[in-house]
Amino acid sequence: MQKLSMPLNDAYDFVRQRKANISPNFNFMGQLMDFERQLNLGPCHCTCQASPCHCQTLHFISPTRTTPDSGIDVDHWT
Repeated sequence: MQKLSMPLNDAYDFVRQRKANISPNFNFMGQLMDFERQLNLGPCHCTCQASPCHCQTLHFISPTRTTPDSGIDVDHWT
């Protein structure tokens, strides 16, 4: 990404063309997104007014919501 000034999506496609079965984990993708922002390569989807954007939000993380198992009483099963 740094050497070729390549945004994350392009870098992902670049690697995937060479090895089709890649599956980077969630944490690693977050680190790559942070790196992309540090390099000022990716688009900013935030609403801040700073230019360049200095937000530290991971945009691919969905908002917190209740999951079906969030009401399970763990002590009940032990």
